[in-house]
Amino acid sequence: MKKYKLLKDQAIILKGRTLYRILAIKEIVDEKGQSIVKSGSLGGYVQSEKNLSQTGLSWISDNGKVYDYAVVQDDAQVSGESEVYDNAVIFGHASVSGKTVVHNNAKVYGNSKISDAEIYGYSRVYDKAEVYDNAAIFDHACVYGHAKVCRNAWVCDNAMIYDHAIVTDAKVYDNALVYGHAKVYGSAHIYDDAQVYGHAEVRENSQVYECAQVCGNAKIFGFEPVNGHSIKN
Repeated sequence: MKKYKLLKDQAIILKGRTLYRILAIKEIVDEKGQSIVKSGSLGGYVQSEKNLSQTGLSWISDNGKVYDYAVVQDDAQVSGESEVYDNAVIFGHASVSGKTVVHNNAKVYGNSKISDAEIYGYSRVYDKAEVYDNAAIFDHACVYGHAKVCRNAWVCDNAMIYDHAIVTDAKVYDNALVYGHAKVYGSAHIYDDAQVYGHAEVRENSQVYECAQVCGNAKIFGFEPVNGHSIKN
């Protein structure tokens, strides 16, 4: 049995597409018997039933919009003013909220949480990662594990942020890696094939690049550049 239907009389036009508000036609209940969506509840908007799976706990609420070839499935949730479009996929137990935009071929899955951010290109956010507060993940970048990317941070190209790393108000790009319990913030730039890991901190406009490694308990700050094949620990 289908879990929702399209309300043809509650259609909107968005970027030349016609989107329809969804209505739950049965209660959506999780494995513990807790109600996720009551029967008769209004949801967000889709272009067609291909955008939201009719099985699982997945749902679009508030003014969330999913269109083009984008898909929300499994137990994923899209809410707020979020938009998911192009070929993007939200699945697993992922949550997309606020004014988030997920598009191109991006994938958000696992138990990841995205709020007020932009995820696009071929990027991936998964596991228990969190991306929020105007952060952007794009190109082929990946954020996973328990990593957090927030406050206007950019992660792009082939960069990876994982483990318990935190990137705040900084840019990580090219083939750079930030992992372990590392923290990168304060307009710092990590790029080329640089790595920041362990309990290291890079902040205050510092730059780490050209295969350099900042690790252990190292703290780089105050416009300090770290380059070449040097190791700071």
